Amino acid sequence: MNKKANLTRLDYLLAGLSGILMTASFPNISLSLVAWVALIPLLWSLRGKSMMDSFKLGCTGGFVFFYSFMYWMNTLIRFAPIVAIASILLCLFLGLFWGGFSVFFSWFRKRYPLTQWLWVPVIWVLMEYIRGIGILGFPWGWLGFSQTQFTSLIQMASLTGVLGISFLVAWSNGLLFQGMEEWKQNKSIPKSWWIPAFLFIGVLLFSVLWGNQRIKSPSTPNRSIQASIIQGNIPQDMKWNPEKELHNFQKYIRLTQSVASSHPQLIVWPETAISDFYPDREDFQNEILDFCQSQNCYLLTGTIDGNDTDYYNALILNEPEGMMNQRYYKMHLVPFGEYLPLGKSLPFLLRLNLVPSQFSKGTSQHLMVLAENDGKSFHFGNLICFESLMPGLAREIARQDGDFIVIVTNDSWFEKTSAPYQHRDIAQFRAVETGRPIIRAANTGYSCFIDSRGRILRGLDIYRDGTLTMNLPIEHYQTFYTRWGDWLPMLCGFIVLAGFIFIFIQRKEI
Repeated sequence: MNKKANLTRLDYLLAGLSGILMTASFPNISLSLVAWVALIPLLWSLRGKSMMDSFKLGCTGGFVFFYSFMYWMNTLIRFAPIVAIASILLCLFLGLFWGGFSVFFSWFRKRYPLTQWLWVPVIWVLMEYIRGIGILGFPWGWLGFSQTQFTSLIQMASLTGVLGISFLVAWSNGLLFQGMEEWKQNKSIPKSWWIPAFLFIGVLLFSVLWGNQRIKSPSTPNRSIQASIIQGNIPQDMKWNPEKELHNFQKYIRLTQSVASSHPQLIVWPETAISDFYPDREDFQNEILDFCQSQNCYLLTGTIDGNDTDYYNALILNEPEGMMNQRYYKMHLVPFGEYLPLGKSLPFLLRLNLVPSQFSKGTSQHLMVLAENDGKSFHFGNLICFESLMPGLAREIARQDGDFIVIVTNDSWFEKTSAPYQHRDIAQFRAVETGRPIIRAANTGYSCFIDSRGRILRGLDIYRDGTLTMNLPIEHYQTFYTRWGDWLPMLCGFIVLAGFIFIFIQRKEI
């Protein structure tokens, strides 16, 4: 096991195969079960390799995964040709985390050969967590998101977050890999392998059975809200065209008027449904506020807000009393898409026009209040587009005792690709993690109502004009994950640190 092996073309092919298999487990191919074995080719290629060679193979597998998984980035080339290069650079950067995983796994497997099954999920979850934090955090493609269709299984996310599902899937890969290696070397599988195998089966069965019971147990909604989603289906090349601005607005008004007979309490328009500075458009305000007053309802719209120096990707709540005081400004902007990191500290970077816009960040995740005639009220929090990737933001809404979560997005950038479905799946996990139902309004889809178990109650597919209306049940409870947050990756980090310390102590004794 300690003998170093040279890199071969087969090794690179195996690493790349893991990337392809991983992509196949996500929408639109959606072969979710493939994820449970997808890492085995990469792990096999790492056998006997040096740290540097392990890093190269990991980066290869990671690049193949991210570039094939996020192929839809290239739909942006028609808006910004530099995306052709930027998408490659992004995938190379994200591939570094697969490289880091491969290096740490190779290091630990040589020193703890009997517990390879443990190091795979522990290191994998830790690297995914690191990839998702900071100003460059990018959790898209976390392994657990591939399992959204298994509703019973993903209920475990209410305890661990989505990374708990990543842990289970990576554990399967590590366990099967170790069994294959033992069989190749000894033509048998030792008893030391069967103990973690039975442990894995037990944890998996518990997760599925407990999740199934959680789904089947009678729901006890505190109350419900009659809500409508408006999916305007405005193509991206029309959305920001000033000549089409009035046409787009009138389309949203027509669709909104069509749901009036359902008497919604809340109507939700998608991200930047009004692509102008809505607070400066009295004509738009008059039409919306007159509708809200006549129907005694609230209308939440995405728009742009701000002034000459700071402008925000915003949500504004139009109230039946004619007020627009409740606003939310997007806090987690898309790096290099909505702002340039360090742009304000290094102003010369802004003059290079490296990003299409330079939004300012919102400063607080606060709840909006929807008052009712009976004196009661609903409290809800908002996530705008990319923010739905960040579990901490959704968790903060639940910690503030929000009744439900509204997610608005504009995925028209990515046309008829898998991106809108991948994005939708992430929202389903946010519902499970927080125990809160979700209203998701997307310009070109996928718009939907999601219950607190992550199930889509009603949906509208991509590139369709339309509306969704339903009486959304609101269950009000605090999940273990809401209370304790990302305890699992913290535990994984502790295990990795303990592994290093133990080896260090052993060396000192020698």
